[in-house]
Amino acid sequence: MKKIWTFIAGLALVACSPKSPKDNPTLVEANRIHIEAEAIQEEIEPEIEKIDSLKNELLAKKNTKTDSLAYELTQLKTDFEEWEKNFFAVPGFEYEHKTEHEHHHHNHATAPELPADKMLEVQKEIRKNIEGIKISLDQTMPEVKEVLK
Repeated sequence: MKKIWTFIAGLALVACSPKSPKDNPTLVEANRIHIEAEAIQEEIEPEIEKIDSLKNELLAKKNTKTDSLAYELTQLKTDFEEWEKNFFAVPGFEYEHKTEHEHHHHNHATAPELPADKMLEVQKEIRKNIEGIKISLDQTMPEVKEVLK
């Protein structure tokens, strides 16, 4: 009889546990944050792709201000590329592009196996990092465009 109750308890535990990541509210939140980070990535990627040519234009002007801006652009591009290397989707959620930028190449690193709460923390940090890159880009690009007029 004890084995039957143990079996029934085990079945109840399995029946009550989330069947997929989409049933786990913490992972759903982590995925929502991932999607927000990806939207920022897609928003700034066209500007990032212009950095090399802008940097060359700045360096051709040969003055301290333009050299400094060229360095800032180089750092922004490096930060973005490092961010992309560490960007990964929440396991169990399909990767879907919902924008018109589907032709862009988006890599997702292999997601580490993490408990749901840690996955949420990591996705928040990933979003925070891309937000910082966007802020820096938004501050630098108007100055670059002004200097290149």
